Amino acid sequence: MKKIFVSLIILAFVSVNLFAQDDIDSAFVDTSGPIQYFPTTGNWGLGVDLTPFLYYVKTLIENNSNISPSFGFTTKHPLTITGKYFLDDKSAIRIAFRIGSINTTENQFVSDDADSTHEEVVLDSKQNKQNNIAFGVGYVKHRGENNLKAIYGGMLLFSYASNKTDYFYGNTMAVNNPSPTSYNWSINNSLAVSSRPVSDYQGTALGLKLYAFGGIEYFFLPMMSASAEITYGVNYTHLGEGTETFVVWNSLDKKTETSTQHYHTQSFFSLDTGISG
Repeated sequence: MKKIFVSLIILAFVSVNLFAQDDIDSAFVDTSGPIQYFPTTGNWGLGVDLTPFLYYVKTLIENNSNISPSFGFTTKHPLTITGKYFLDDKSAIRIAFRIGSINTTENQFVSDDADSTHEEVVLDSKQNKQNNIAFGVGYVKHRGENNLKAIYGGMLLFSYASNKTDYFYGNTMAVNNPSPTSYNWSINNSLAVSSRPVSDYQGTALGLKLYAFGGIEYFFLPMMSASAEITYGVNYTHLGEGTETFVVWNSLDKKTETSTQHYHTQSFFSLDTGISG
């Protein structure tokens, strides 16, 4: 517990929430009266989940590891942007969302099999498409009269993710070239093959997370705060069926054939604690 607590304290002063209100400028300019540090009815705020940095510091302390934090999407830690709308100065509605789409293309040159001198090259490509969507809603309460406040509440979060990779080759698999030179993305090298992948669909991941949270929020400037939370709840993820498709040369029939492997569906359920900032 000591190491987790240290991680929370260190990261509590990095995760920043900004709150908007009509008279926020006067909070900085007007020094004739008390400065309004805290949001009130009708104010709203935005924040970002810094869980990767929390785990980075925790790992650094426990294992002396310096692996950089990653903001990659998972159904357990979808790393959402968070918004809060204050119903009054003690309670707020919390909304979390993330809509992400990633398209990447990797190209590699291989020898052109039609060139007997092996000086010409053709292009092999790997294209990956990922979609990451998350949406959640919750309720948060604030307790305390000074700059350091206790916070607690609950959250329901839904997430969706998909991942597909397509492969394209410059050398055609045919009768006069049944084992074309192709780039092998697994070993990062080109070789002559009679079977090569053309697509890899990893299935659709659906996640549902229901959890309670409690922690602290510190207002270090007017309408600006940092917070750290400990969560406890259930997390369910269902991974749909995936497929990996290959093109294979049939030496008996002298033609190409398509072979598809299927990934079985999987489900994961957990009841556990977590940390966020």
